[in-house]
Amino acid sequence: MGVLRRSTRLWCALAALPVLVGCSTTTAPAATVAATVPSGSPTAEVSAAPTGAAPPAVPAPPTAPPADPSEQGAVDAAVYFTELYGYVAASRDLTEWRAMSDPECVFCASVMDTMLQDGTTTEGAQLVVESAELVGVNQDGLALVHLEIEQQPWRTLDGEGREVDTGESNVGSVDTVLHVVDGRWIVLEYTPKDGGA
Repeated sequence: MGVLRRSTRLWCALAALPVLVGCSTTTAPAATVAATVPSGSPTAEVSAAPTGAAPPAVPAPPTAPPADPSEQGAVDAAVYFTELYGYVAASRDLTEWRAMSDPECVFCASVMDTMLQDGTTTEGAQLVVESAELVGVNQDGLALVHLEIEQQPWRTLDGEGREVDTGESNVGSVDTVLHVVDGRWIVLEYTPKDGGA
């Protein structure tokens, strides 16, 4: 139960979601290729407002990488999608999240459902990618990217600005399966892993 609790804390603003849901049973690529995390990816610092205060200002969205169907493009897309989560949690703006989510991605759809239905806002929760590695691209063109991440402290506020949940900074890992659609990498699976760094 402790591992599930850690994983749940890592994915704070997914409060109502089953966090360890995989998105499909696609066979993962086998080859390992080293890749670098793009530098200069913005993250926003959010200070805690007193309970009952108005919702915090929404952080700026991360900068989207250019459409690039290369292996490095897969890594860049996985990093961007991960960093996009904090913005989506705070703003409830799902435009880019939808654009990057394959209709078959259960995790992606669960995030959208929660953001649209729960009536809360999230302060903090930015996900910072510490490292990203392209594990490989299989014969079907599916790329597997492994990410080590840190989630910033967060709190969730109800519609009246009352604090309903909080979480500390935490670390973990995610496996992301992507494929190219119209020249752009799209997330097919996004699977938080137990444990982490």
